[in-house]
Amino acid sequence: MAATEGDSTHGCPSCDRSFGSEKGLNIHHAKAHGESLVASEEVCHSCGETFVDRRNRGRDSDRRFCSQECRAEWLESRTGEDHPNWAGRVHTTCAHCGASLGRPPWQAERSARAFCDPSCFGAWRSKNRSGPDSPRYNTVAVDCEWCGASVFKPLSRLDGRRHFCDIHCHGEWLSENKTGENSANWQGGHDRYYGPNWDEQRRKVRERDGYECQSCRMSNGEHHDEWGEDLHVHHITRFGAFDSYQKANRLENLVTLCRSCHLGKWEGIPLRPDTRSTAD
Repeated sequence: MAATEGDSTHGCPSCDRSFGSEKGLNIHHAKAHGESLVASEEVCHSCGETFVDRRNRGRDSDRRFCSQECRAEWLESRTGEDHPNWAGRVHTTCAHCGASLGRPPWQAERSARAFCDPSCFGAWRSKNRSGPDSPRYNTVAVDCEWCGASVFKPLSRLDGRRHFCDIHCHGEWLSENKTGENSANWQGGHDRYYGPNWDEQRRKVRERDGYECQSCRMSNGEHHDEWGEDLHVHHITRFGAFDSYQKANRLENLVTLCRSCHLGKWEGIPLRPDTRSTAD
C-alpha cells in the first residue's frame, strides 16, 4: 500500500506494510527485503572512486565523498578564489609586503590598511608607529601610587587621578586605603552580636517559614546535606540601621534563606515576611 500525498504513513514499495516515519520504513526494507532504500552508488568528488553511499541525508549538494579524509582534502583545496566566500571580497594589498589580499567588505570599511598576518602588522607598526609617530609618544612618567615605580601615562590622563602599575598594585592600594569607614560602601557597620534574643528569634522565624528558604524553597534538611548547617536567618533591613536590637530582630524584619541565596545578596521577594501580620 503506497502512501498518498499528505498521508502521514510511509508505505513499503515491496509489501503492503505502512510505517509512521521514513526512518521506520527504511529500517524495515533493509532488514525484511535485504535492500536499502537510501543507498546509492556515487562517485567521490575528491578521489573519483565509486562507492556505495548508505547515509540517509538531504541531497541538496551534488558532492559526495567516500571518506572524511577525502572530504577534508577537498576542503583544504578551497582557498583563495576557490573559496565560497571569495565572491564579493574587496581586493587590496598588504600594507607591509604588498602581497595581494581579499577582504570582506566590512573589514575594508573599518580600516584602509590590510596585512597578511600579525607578523606583517608588527613589522609595519615598528616602522610607522615608533618615536614621534607613536600614539603613545606624548606621555609623562608618573609614580605608581602603591609601589612608586615609574608609569608612563598620556597627557590626557594627568587630571589629578591616582596612577598604578597594574591591577595588582591597584588592588593592594584599595585593600589598604578603601576598607572599613573609608570604603565607598560603608554604611555604619555592626558587630556580629545581634542581641540576647537573637537565638530565640531565629528559631521563631525558621518555624514561621516552615523551615524552608523563602527564595528557592530549599528545606532545612537539604541545607544540612548541602552545607552542614541550619538555614540562615537574614535581616531584611540591615541590623545596623536600627537603634536597638529589639527593633532590628522583629520577626517582620527577618526571613529564612539558604546559604546560597543569602550570600547572593538577596533582596525582597514577592511575599516578603515583613508584609505578614505575624507579630513578635
